[in-house]
Order: sequence, then structure tokens, then C-alpha cells
Amino acid sequence: MRPLLVAGGYFVAARLSLLVAFEGSNASPVWPPSGLALAATLLWGRGVVPGVWLGAFLANATAFLAAEAAGPGRVLVVSAVVGVGNALEADVAARLVGAWTGGHDPLRHPGDVGRFLLAVTAACAVSASVGPTAITAAGLASWGLYGTVWFTWWLGALAGILVVAPAALALPALRRLEWTAPRRVEAVAWAVVVLVVAWAIFGERPSAVGSPRPIAYLLFPLVVALAFRLDRCGVALAVVATSAAAVCGTVQGLGPFYRGDLNTSLLLVQTFLASTSATSLLVASARVENGTLRESERRKDVILCSALDAVVTIDGEGRIVEFTPSAERLFGYAREEVLGQTMAETLIPAGLRAAHRAGIAHYLDTGQGRILGRRVRMPALRRGGEEFLAEVCVTTGEDSRGHPLFIGFVRDLSEAGRLEAEIEARNHDLETMLHVISHDLKEPLRGIEAFSVMLTERHAARLDADGVDLLGRIRRAAARMRQLLDDLLTIARARSFQVPRSEVDAAAVVTDVLARLEQQIRELGAEVQVAEKLPRIRADRTWATEAVYNLVTNALKFGSNGSRPTQVSIGPYVRAPGEPEGVGLVVADRGPGVAEGQSERIFELFRRATGREVEGTGVGLSIVRAVAERHGGRAWVRPREGGGSEFVMTFGRPPTRLDPS
Repeated sequence: MRPLLVAGGYFVAARLSLLVAFEGSNASPVWPPSGLALAATLLWGRGVVPGVWLGAFLANATAFLAAEAAGPGRVLVVSAVVGVGNALEADVAARLVGAWTGGHDPLRHPGDVGRFLLAVTAACAVSASVGPTAITAAGLASWGLYGTVWFTWWLGALAGILVVAPAALALPALRRLEWTAPRRVEAVAWAVVVLVVAWAIFGERPSAVGSPRPIAYLLFPLVVALAFRLDRCGVALAVVATSAAAVCGTVQGLGPFYRGDLNTSLLLVQTFLASTSATSLLVASARVENGTLRESERRKDVILCSALDAVVTIDGEGRIVEFTPSAERLFGYAREEVLGQTMAETLIPAGLRAAHRAGIAHYLDTGQGRILGRRVRMPALRRGGEEFLAEVCVTTGEDSRGHPLFIGFVRDLSEAGRLEAEIEARNHDLETMLHVISHDLKEPLRGIEAFSVMLTERHAARLDADGVDLLGRIRRAAARMRQLLDDLLTIARARSFQVPRSEVDAAAVVTDVLARLEQQIRELGAEVQVAEKLPRIRADRTWATEAVYNLVTNALKFGSNGSRPTQVSIGPYVRAPGEPEGVGLVVADRGPGVAEGQSERIFELFRRATGREVEGTGVGLSIVRAVAERHGGRAWVRPREGGGSEFVMTFGRPPTRLDPS
């Protein structure tokens, strides 16, 4: 449908433009169809290019046939070739604009506008070479006029693009504007000003055939004013309205550019209008870019002023050029006091000043810095000479003249250091307590279990049934207590072990787990299926085995829903939509599943989704999650299709052969 719309629009615009064509050539100095074709191609894609060819073919064919320029056969062939040139113009222009401006809005930035102008200038030369050559070769125009026909064709197409395409490209933005009452009033006022100026310039008869009257150049300050006051859409529409007035006035012999000969007059008008449009595009894009830069600077200032870390910027000579409010609070200086001062003499302890200056000199010589982009801890100096521990990260940049800048982000670690020491002391106390649990508390439990067994074996004959039952309960309670202590030790260690950078074959981990559970699997008559291909993971093999052991043990407990035997499957993690990236394993069962609202609760310490009828301490899944998170991964449960649950455990990012480890 769109190609037909483009064909219809091109045909109508072309037939109107051919009313002022250079005699016998179909080369018109006024050719807005080129602007329509390019705008449609940029907005709707290159699929509309056949519509450009069809519209151009029909317009040229009907014009030649109406003028009886040649026989129908020759007219159709020439019109087809001319249409190819017009279609190539739109296609080449769209390709060049897309390639040279990165595929985004080609008129937003001054650099892109410059590339847009170059692209359309080159593309118009394509159609100006194909069309006039075909017409002249077919005998519809004289070779002696080829240069005039070529220039008329090229300038008409170029002016058509520069006048029409920007307005068409800006129309989508026009619909998104908020038309408040002040904006409507201003738009009407500018429309009146444009119409009055256009009438003043192009509505009067020239006093004499000669140089243009100076009044013509009133249009330039108007365009500049529009560009600074309105957005690009308003400027583009004003250029279209002015162009329509200029062409209409010149055709009637009015305006400062009329020379008696219509083609020459229109060429002068189109040159003037193309220059005006190019100027308006450059000024409007510069205004937008300046506004964007100002907004960016404003946001940067807001971010820096509200940043918790102090930000200090110095130049290549080590002098402070920016000092944020957080830096004022941290160092005790007012911004005005330190601007222009050297950082070495104000913020750096005496013992580090030589190294600081050497580091700047080394970067200026080599472009490399030892601490750039890294977080380092070093002493810093407050006002009054007090030293404190700081964490510093330094990056580089450039000022508006291209001179190097160093931006330092500084965080006070004096309080953090105290807290870290306190945390370290508490961790040491915790490790001591765990050691006590591991050795001292488990020893009495072993005694309780041993003496309970001895009482049962040696004095069972003296005990009645209740006494034997009570001893059994004592043994089971002691065993459960021992298991709880073991699980507590395990999860504490799972949250603090050092993660190695070695690769582990998940298949070997699963093999170890199944070997440990072989007897339990046999007693349950469970069916355990393992995928043929399991991933390699970056993990500690011992802890990975511990986590998978807990997953499989959990699946064996809940692997049956009563209607079929216990079923467990182990396979690689395949990411579903919305799930995190990672490499890992999935242990699935065919049990009753996890009740709604329990999927997170079951991973909490001592949280159970079932009662005491199912054996367990409520720690196993907490260990799984702790091991996963320690490896940079995650652990969660999801329902299994067909019934049951799938427990997922990932180990962070997958290993890669390019990893230096």
C-alpha cells in the first residue's frame, strides 16, 4: 500500500512541477517530488522505492505524450529510464544518509546535517545524469543544451529535497508537541511574520532586471530567529511556505529574482531557497545540540553536587579545576579556596606528593597510569593537617580545548575501616564459637548416644516397653541435634569459603553424589535419570558436590506423589524467559510440588514446607543457596511441566577458554 501512496504523491507533485519545466526536456527547476521520495524512503524503508519509479514513469510519460514529443514506444522507454534515475536518487540518498549518519535522525546534529547535505548532493547527481542523458540520447532534447538541462535537473532535485524532506521528516515530531495556549499563540504570530516577509520579498514587481534587491536577504535573519525560537519542525514548515510563495511569485514575474527568462529566474530562486534551507537546518541542529549539551551539563552538575563521594578534578598541571559540595564536606575547604591550587599541596600528605607528581608526568608522557580505573586506598589530608584513610578511583577526560583532566572520586574510609575491624573481630569470635560447637558440644552428644545404646543393650530386660521407647527417643533426639550442628557448621563455611577459579566437570560432581546416595536410592527403588551432557562449571568441587547432594537428597524425599515410584532427573540449566544468565544444573522430581507462596520460604534457614513427618533439619536448601551465591550464581525452584518441581542452581558465568585463569 505504501509504494502506491508514494507513487500517487510523486505523480501529482511531478505533474505540477513539469508545468514549469525547461522547454522540451522535462527538466524542472522546481522538483519537490525528490523531497517526498527521500522522506518516504527514510521513514518507511526502501520498499517504497518501486513506488518512486512508478510515479516518475507515469508523470514523465503523460507529459511527453501530451506534448507529442515522440512516438509512444520511445516515450515509454525514455520515461522508464528517467524513472529509474529518480528511484536511484531516492535509494542512493537513503543509503548514504543511513550509512553516514548512523541510521538515526539525520538532521539532529550539525555534523549529521553536513553529511546529509553531502549525501543528497551526490544522489541528485545520479538522477541528473540518468534522466538528461536518456532524454537527449532519445532526441527529445538537444545535446547543445545538455549542460543547462543537467544543471536544471540537479538543482531542482536538490532544492526539492532540502525544502520538502526536512518538513516531512519533522512531521512525526509535530504530533508529539504539547500545544499549550502560549505555544499556539507564538506559532500563529510566527506564521503571520513569515507570510508578511514572504509577501514583502516575492510579491512586488522588480524595479529593474538586474541584481536582486536587498530585501531578499531579510529571509536569513528570519530563519535564524525561527531556528532559535522554535524547533526544527517550525523552521522547516516556514521554509516550505516561503518556498511556495517564492516559486508562485517568480512564475508570475514578481520578486527580486525574476530575470525575464522563467528557467533562469527559477534557478536563481531555487539556489536561494536551497541555501536558506541548508542554513536553517544547520542553525536549528546547532540550537538542539547546544540545548542538549546545556541539559547534559545541568544533569552532570546535579549528579556531582548530590554525589555521596567527593569528586575532585585537576588539570595536567595538578591544579584543582572542580571541587564538588561532597568534597567540601570531606576535606573542609570551600570550593573557592581550592580552585586553582595544586592538589599536591592541599589534599595529599607530604610523603606522597612526589609520587603524585611523577604519576601525572608519566601519564602525560605515555598515556598510562598505575592507578587509573582502579580503586586504591591511600592517606588523604583534610584542612588543618589531619590525615585520614581514603578510597580513591581516578579516571581521565579532556576539557573543551582537548587538554587532559583527571577526575578523582574519593570516599572516606576512616569510619569504614573501624567497622571493618569490628566485623573482622566478630567473624573471629564466630569462627571460635563454631570451633567450640564442632568439638566441645558434639562430644557430650556422642556420650548421650553411646550411653543410650549401652542402657538398651545391657539393661533392656529390666526396662518395660515405655523405658525402651524413651531411650530410643533420646538416641534419635541426640542424632538430630548432631545433624543440626553439622548443618550449621556446613552453612557457615558455605558462606565464607574461597571460591577457586578452576573448572569442574558437573558430570563428575553428579557421579560423586550418586555414589554417596547409592544405598538410599536402592532402598527407595528410585529412578534417577542423568542427562548425557552436563556443563563444565567454575566452582569448588567439594562445595558443588555438597550442594548437589542436598538437591538430590531433597528430590528423593519428595520424588513421589504416592501414585508412582520416586523419580529424579538431573540435567543442565537451560535459561527460560525472565530467568538469569548462568551455567548450572537442574534437579527435578515428580513429587507434589511446592505450594504457592513457599518457593522462597523453603530456602530460608530452618524453614520447612512440611511437618516432621518428612526427615530433615530445614538447612539443606539454605546450604544450596549459600553455595550458589558464593559462586556468583543463584538457586530457586520452579514448577515442572507434568507435575513436580525443578530446583535450579547456577554457578555464575560459564567458563571460557579465553579467560586468563
